[in-house]
Amino acid sequence: MSHQAQGSAAGTQRKTLNLPPPLRRGKEFVPAAMEKLTYRITLHGILIGEAVLLATNEKGAVRISVKVTSSPLITPFYPVDDLIETQLVMGNYLVTSIRQREGSYQRNTGFTLMLREKKAFSTATLREGVFTPLPRSDVTDLVSGFYYMRNQPLEVGKSLLLHIFDSGKYSLATVEVLRQERVSVQGLGDVETLVVVPRLQTEGIFRRTGEMLIWLTADGRKVPVKVETTIPIGKVRAELVSSEVQREGDETLKK
Repeated sequence: MSHQAQGSAAGTQRKTLNLPPPLRRGKEFVPAAMEKLTYRITLHGILIGEAVLLATNEKGAVRISVKVTSSPLITPFYPVDDLIETQLVMGNYLVTSIRQREGSYQRNTGFTLMLREKKAFSTATLREGVFTPLPRSDVTDLVSGFYYMRNQPLEVGKSLLLHIFDSGKYSLATVEVLRQERVSVQGLGDVETLVVVPRLQTEGIFRRTGEMLIWLTADGRKVPVKVETTIPIGKVRAELVSSEVQREGDETLKK
C-alpha cells in the first residue's frame, strides 16, 4: 500500500473513531427490521382514502414514512396527498420532511432535530431556515414520537409524557390511556386494545379539528388498529386492513 493510501485509510479511521456516540438507538422507535401497516379511511362508512405507515430499521438507521391519499371518489372535492418522512441519522439527528395537500391547503416544510446540540433547524424553503433551541436532548418529531410511545409500557388510567417538536416549536404532549376495549379487526377477529388519546399543544401532522383517538393492540407490538378524528369535512375513521412485519434475519410475515 502506498504512503498516500495509508494516510487516507488512517484519516478515515480517525474520523470514524471521532464520531460521537448515538444518543438514541433505532430499536427505541422500530424494533423490527420492517413494519408496514395499511389502513382504509372512511367517512360515515364511505371509503374516502388510504393510509400507509412504513418503518424500517437497518442496523440502527431508522426510516419512517406516513402516506395518506384520498380515493377517486373524494379527490375531485377534497384531494388529500400527504407524505411525512422522518429518519434517525447516526443516533444524533432526526430529519423530518412534511408535504401536505388537503383540500386547498398546501404545505412543504422540514426540520432537523440536532439532539446532541439541543437545537432544531427548520426550513420553510431551501434558502430559508431558522434555529430553535431545545431544552433537552430526547425531543422527537410527532412521527418518531408516536413510534417511541408504542415501545413504552402503557397502563389504563396513567399517562405518558412526550417531548415534541412540531409546528416550529417545542412542546409537551401527554398521551392518556383511557380504557381497554375489545374491537374487531379485519383478518384478526376480536382483539384486545388500549384506547389512547394524545393531547397535543401544537397543530399536529394533519388538519384535524378535534381530538384523535387511537386503538393500540394490548400486546408488546402495540399496533394501531383503529384511529378516529375529525377533519374539515367530518369525522373520519382509519382501520387496519393489512400488516407486514419482518424481524431481523426473518422472512416477512403478513396478516
